Amino acid sequence: MVVARSRAVDAARAKADQYRWGAQVKVDAVGSASRVQRTGGDNRLPFPEAFNSLSAGVRLTIPFYTGGGLSSQQRQAAAQSRSAEQMLEAARRDVRLNVQQAWIGQSSSVAGISALRTALASAELQERAAATGREIGIRTQSDVLAAQAQVFDTKRRLNDALRDYERSRVALSAATGSLDETVLAEIDQDLGDR
Repeated sequence: MVVARSRAVDAARAKADQYRWGAQVKVDAVGSASRVQRTGGDNRLPFPEAFNSLSAGVRLTIPFYTGGGLSSQQRQAAAQSRSAEQMLEAARRDVRLNVQQAWIGQSSSVAGISALRTALASAELQERAAATGREIGIRTQSDVLAAQAQVFDTKRRLNDALRDYERSRVALSAATGSLDETVLAEIDQDLGDR
C-alpha cells in the first residue's frame, strides 16, 4: 500500500509540473514536401512538367494569455499532489499500526504459550498424583477423571495458543511485506509437527 501511494504521489507531482509556465513553451520541428505534376496543356511553354516543394522549419509556441485556465490547472494539480501526500502518510501510519498490533499479538502469544506449557506440566503431574492416590486408596476415580479433564483442557488451550501464534506470525509477515512461500512452508511445518 505504501509503495502504491508513493507512486501516486510521484504521478501527482509530475502532473503538477506539467502546468508550470515553462512547461507550456513548446518547440516543434515542422516540415513538408509536395510535388505538383502539370498535366496536358501546351508543351511550348517554358515551365517544367513537375514542381517539387520542400519546406522545413521550427515552430515555437508560447502562451501569452491563458485566461486563468493554466493557473486553475496548477492549483488543482497542487491540491491533488497534497492529497496524494496525505494519503501516503495515512498508509504509512496504517502499516505502522498493523505491524505494532501484529507484534503485540505475537509477543502475547509467546507469553501465553509459555504459561500454558507450564500449566500443562502441572496438570500432567496432578493427573499422575491422582492416579497414584487412587491406587493406594486416598483418591477416587472422579478425582482421576477431573485431573485428566484438566490435562485435556490445557492441551486444547495450548493448541489454540499455538495456532494464534502462527496467525499472528502470518499477520506480522503480511504487515511488514515479507510474507512469501517460505514463511508459509515454515508455518505449515510447525503446525504439522504438533
